[in-house]
Amino acid sequence: MKGSRKTSSVILKGVHAGSIAIAALCAGPALARDRWVEDHVAASYDYVLVKGPAAGRTVLIAAADPADADTAKGKSTFDSKCALCHSMGAGDRIGPDLKGVTQRHADQWLTGWLLETDRMQKTDPDAKALLAKYKTPMPNLGLKPAEVRELLKFLHWSDHNGLAKN
Repeated sequence: MKGSRKTSSVILKGVHAGSIAIAALCAGPALARDRWVEDHVAASYDYVLVKGPAAGRTVLIAAADPADADTAKGKSTFDSKCALCHSMGAGDRIGPDLKGVTQRHADQWLTGWLLETDRMQKTDPDAKALLAKYKTPMPNLGLKPAEVRELLKFLHWSDHNGLAKN
């Protein structure tokens, strides 16, 4: 009986070691595939890939530059304050994909959301639904009204010019 336990233990250790070896062999191709997907998304949707400081997270930043100065400032705000949690046409992340957000919500709602995020998550039905779906409250970014106007100009520009694609 003792020999049988020892044999079982050796077999289990061998299976465990084999599992680790298989996982290690598969990790390279899986990571390569992830990189291929990221490159494909960046090329298909006109984004630039940037490795973010948060746990090596990849961030997609809109590559096209709008000509209007305020819209360009809005793009800069999106890239610096929004792109870590939101994409535009590349699917949901920590928060929702913002492709078409200007068609889903009125500018008045978006302005309130961006200026008073904390209050809206407690009182507004749409904001409560977003919180329930994504399980992570959006932080108040401390945007000034001028920054919100510029960001909205960029979101409208992006939706209108097809920057955000399916």
